[in-house]
Amino acid sequence: MELRQPGTDECEAVEALVQAVVDEIYGGLWASRPIPIGPTDWSPGWVAISQGKITGVALTGRECVEDLWVAANAHGVGVGLALLSLCSDPKLTFAVLVKNTQTQPEQRMLACG
Repeated sequence: MELRQPGTDECEAVEALVQAVVDEIYGGLWASRPIPIGPTDWSPGWVAISQGKITGVALTGRECVEDLWVAANAHGVGVGLALLSLCSDPKLTFAVLVKNTQTQPEQRMLACG
């Protein structure tokens, strides 16, 4: 897996992945799909590339990960953990919305590091 900042030619692919994850998690909870994600500057973010495809996106700021999205077909293989490893402060805590196929999404607190 490769972690790097997205190229300017990858904005559409990044937005498509983020939109798919947002629709999967929030679709039907508060609004119908597609849920507008709004314009975002992806340049300060990071992408995880597996087998030539973007499988995860982390939007960074304030020296750490602010938002994280992982493609459904890349769950459980370490994409999210790899993107979280970009965190520079091991004492920070993240509120993470975890999609569980058995129940409604739930919020968990995770320590980075």
